[in-house]
Amino acid sequence: MTLNELQREVMHLGFETQIEDTEALISATSLALGLLYTDRPVKKRLELAVCPITPLSRVEKISLSGGEEVTLPLSGLAFALEVSGSGRVVTFDGKMKKETELDTEHSLLRGRLFTEGEITLYAKGQLTVFNLVCYRESLDEKDIPPFSVTRSISLCDAAEDFAAALALPRDSSGREIPGAAIIGDTLTLPSDFFGTLSLPYRARPPKREEIARGEELAADPEAEHLLPLLTASFLWLDDDDEKARYYMSLYRDAQSTMRRYGTHAAAAEYKTVDGWA
Repeated sequence: MTLNELQREVMHLGFETQIEDTEALISATSLALGLLYTDRPVKKRLELAVCPITPLSRVEKISLSGGEEVTLPLSGLAFALEVSGSGRVVTFDGKMKKETELDTEHSLLRGRLFTEGEITLYAKGQLTVFNLVCYRESLDEKDIPPFSVTRSISLCDAAEDFAAALALPRDSSGREIPGAAIIGDTLTLPSDFFGTLSLPYRARPPKREEIARGEELAADPEAEHLLPLLTASFLWLDDDDEKARYYMSLYRDAQSTMRRYGTHAAAAEYKTVDGWA
């Protein structure tokens, strides 16, 4: 159901004039969806392909004092390092050099490699490098991770409508992934995990801008027919409290019937009575 389709459904409830205030309709729809998602959560499943990220080499720590420098080879197709202190880092990716001036408590530097490269560290004061790691895989620069025994994935990036996880992820064989954890919207996996994972989650309601763009107003399919009642209630909220309470009462009665007798018992039509519904 889109906003235009919802508007037609609301009009069928007995509105005597067209709903000309689009912003009021969008606001009412947003409030209605928020309540409907609370009463009837929308549950989805994320299927996510996790690509391997394989460290080829790792230098755990390098400490340099003022005036010292060191050059190290880089192999593979990507690299990352964490650095603190004052100095300069020059990287050669096999095609061109890149120079970075540093005066920092902590920075993450990373880049892609085209062939065998090298990195040169110049210390102005104290300069410390941690976990200089080279990876086998070719990765977009923003996706090159620092070295870790785990890897983190933003579930909001993986599923735009993500609200909360309903369980821990499972691998393609249906087994729970050992060592996986979820805190908020961040999924943590062992760094050596790759393959397809499956994660059930609760979706958030559509945002105002998504409603305004005419995108599909996803709702629980078995409760979608109640959305016009809720929208009508919120449309009348400021102008006619009696009508607002009337449509809300119809919604609550239908929800109660669904809980008592099962969903399909409440999938009725709402016909005009005295110009309301």
